[in-house]
Amino acid sequence: MKTFAHRPSVFLSAHSDTYHGERVEIYGPQDFEKKTRDAAHVYSILEVSYRGLGGINRGSGFQNPWNMVDSIPVWRVVWVGEYVASVTMFKLNGSLLKMVAYGTTDWATQDIKRNDIECFVKFSHAELSGPVLFKTLRQLGASRHAFLLSPSEMMPGRRTIPAHKFGHGRLRDEENGSTLLKLERDYPDVLPHAYVRKLGEGYKLKVLVGVDLAVEDGGLQLADFGVMSAYGSMFIGD
Repeated sequence: MKTFAHRPSVFLSAHSDTYHGERVEIYGPQDFEKKTRDAAHVYSILEVSYRGLGGINRGSGFQNPWNMVDSIPVWRVVWVGEYVASVTMFKLNGSLLKMVAYGTTDWATQDIKRNDIECFVKFSHAELSGPVLFKTLRQLGASRHAFLLSPSEMMPGRRTIPAHKFGHGRLRDEENGSTLLKLERDYPDVLPHAYVRKLGEGYKLKVLVGVDLAVEDGGLQLADFGVMSAYGSMFIGD
């Protein structure tokens, strides 16, 4: 398991960087004032982004803007001028950072979206499905196998079922069918890593992507976390 190197900094306090006119801000657990100020707007962006995916409340770990402030310790917010372009929300899964929600607005350029994906792939892990899964796999290119993780190892307390054991026939429903079909057609090498997890009254087909990058001794250093905002440094495939 990899770890962040320690260096002097405030534990999970606000961090901000500006690249090519976009401003990237990291809100940590201590940044209650900033989170409270932006909560309604950030939540509305996530609501719109997840409207066609079963809703933002399903599996994200929060039910409303104020619950989001209390339960999501790390927010990454990309601004273009005074407008929010994208938001990425992270929880702590033990000593590991887990991306639990991602949303964009019309202000998010392709460069911003590519950098957002690089951010959570390099510094966290995420259960992905639908459009975000395929955008991530496409961006990872031939290096994708280095970022496919085992759910039983990363989430030992969660009941997950390998997709092939659950039965592909049971997944050919309205919600999971298109994801399964695209994996079979475009990413058959990724399909053995797919799994099913119960969410609410149904089951969701997912792939766990990212790194097992530990928060060393509980002290995530935002000087390290902030490098996720660097543009033009794509290390992964076409």
